[in-house]
Amino acid sequence: MIYIRHSEINEKRKVYDWLCNSDVTPLMLGEHLGSDIPSFDDFEEDFEDFYFQEEKKNLGSLMIIQKDLEEIGCISYSTILLNPNIAEIDVWLKQLSLLGKGFGTKAIQLLLQYLNVHLKMNKFLIRPYIRNDRAIQAYQKSGFKMIAGVELDKILKEWYKPEISDEIRNGDYGKEFTATLIREIPV
Repeated sequence: MIYIRHSEINEKRKVYDWLCNSDVTPLMLGEHLGSDIPSFDDFEEDFEDFYFQEEKKNLGSLMIIQKDLEEIGCISYSTILLNPNIAEIDVWLKQLSLLGKGFGTKAIQLLLQYLNVHLKMNKFLIRPYIRNDRAIQAYQKSGFKMIAGVELDKILKEWYKPEISDEIRNGDYGKEFTATLIREIPV
């Protein structure tokens, strides 16, 4: 059985290692980064303490994905850069052998249900590395659709807060290397 739970502050290093020091790192972060894998300090800047404090879940949270009793990855959401009722999500599993088994898809479904029911969110954005085909397929299985061109520019302008820079709107990998997928749940 797959379930998700809020992480705790003492789990930061473990989650960092799953993303930046595992056999899944090149796929998640993109081979174009080369030796520019984020340091733990960089990770802490991106994933501030509030992501690990359930009482601040309205800002965002990093949640642990578990298969029965085994921790297999994490899924996060953030609202701080976006307009109301919108969340950007991210998901990664801790090793390649866990990919392709539906765990990420199930975790996404659980997170969207949680966000919709508990925080009244109905618009979701996910922005993986453009060449991470496995992730993109998992997101599409979860009901996300890829957007590009004029539609992409329109969504990014409408969904992000007006004061957010184009650099942030262009995604973690820059406009050229960031895929953008969205999902809306009817209110």
